[in-house]
Amino acid sequence: KLNVFFTAESGLSNPWGHSFDRWGQNFLNGAAGGGIFYLTPGTPRLVRPPRDPLPRLMAPLTCGSEFISGSHMPEELHGLMALNDPKMKVVHRYRFSDDGSGYAAEELEPLLASPETERRDHLQITSPPFRPVDIKMGPDGALYVLDFYSLIIGHMTYNFRDPNRDKAHGRVWRITAKERPLMERVRFSELSRGEVLDYLKSPFGYHRDQARRVLYDDPDPEATVEALRRWVQELDSTDPELEHHLLEALWTFQTIDVVEPDLLRRLLRADDPRVRAAATRVLRYWLDDIEDPLSLLKIQVTDDHPRVRLEAVAALSYIPLLEAAEAAVQVLDFPMDRFLTYALRLTMVALEEHWHPALEAGRAVFGGKKGHLDFALKAIGPYGDELQSVDWSSSSPLSVSTQR
Repeated sequence: KLNVFFTAESGLSNPWGHSFDRWGQNFLNGAAGGGIFYLTPGTPRLVRPPRDPLPRLMAPLTCGSEFISGSHMPEELHGLMALNDPKMKVVHRYRFSDDGSGYAAEELEPLLASPETERRDHLQITSPPFRPVDIKMGPDGALYVLDFYSLIIGHMTYNFRDPNRDKAHGRVWRITAKERPLMERVRFSELSRGEVLDYLKSPFGYHRDQARRVLYDDPDPEATVEALRRWVQELDSTDPELEHHLLEALWTFQTIDVVEPDLLRRLLRADDPRVRAAATRVLRYWLDDIEDPLSLLKIQVTDDHPRVRLEAVAALSYIPLLEAAEAAVQVLDFPMDRFLTYALRLTMVALEEHWHPALEAGRAVFGGKKGHLDFALKAIGPYGDELQSVDWSSSSPLSVSTQR
């Protein structure tokens, strides 16, 4: 079955990059409108284009993004986002930090830049046509940058026949750490099923992604399910990374389209709120296969951590019941922020057909709480209403080689 995760109706048309961090939180960067966007607030069920733009973390016009991991790269780079700016000829570097239920992004010194950017104290290249358009971690732990290699870019800014349009060349840059060995490439196709499963424990995101892909392609899916369940049972209960290993197992079950209710319920009550948030998102996709998902989401929407509450609000928009709307507005009893406000507005619109007729019929919806009702009514108000506005503003030791 096909799930559409995000649509252009969000206002983020022409996206140019999409990446996931270690905890399954994902970020979009784009050209039209520009910027880095935390996607979860915009993922409730859309029944009409939202009135307000998705909250933006930063505003660069970027293309392609990747989270850095792996033993080859220095520890201080782990978890940072690298993303390209082909217009300014820069490979940026950003550090994310918690900002309520969402994130704030801090720009650091770039990983790579053309001298034309007039930046200092970082790697520079000497070719003016440098146009980075994509970036990915490679199997050796190095970062690979795709270079469009063109003096000019743009749609109608320049004539299509402009001789400066280079249609014959392109480059791949490899960014490596000085005096640090590259990682040995893993030949996943030569490993046993159990060996592939153990790579779900790897701190290198590339390894975990490849392991899930190999398990998805396993020609014996029943054996894969059996092996994965056995792998979960045999995990070391004293391992400090246990909850993340279990989360990787949950994502693998989701990848191979096998619902595992017991593991899901276990992770919904995990100690780490990042795990609880990730499990809540999986619950959103398993709503039709889990017994009484609404009761589970009622707990999540009152969780101690705002990111768990955010995931619950988004998930509740997919349950077509008045009770789901009444559960979602319970988040208003906790501190709100721009991300939660945005998600709850979309959820109230998505569930309007279930709570608004009840209100018009004289029923005391939302437990009779005036603040909850006022929020819902403002959320569904017609375009152009004078509503209370929300402030959406947010507040290296490397070497390079290239191949033509």
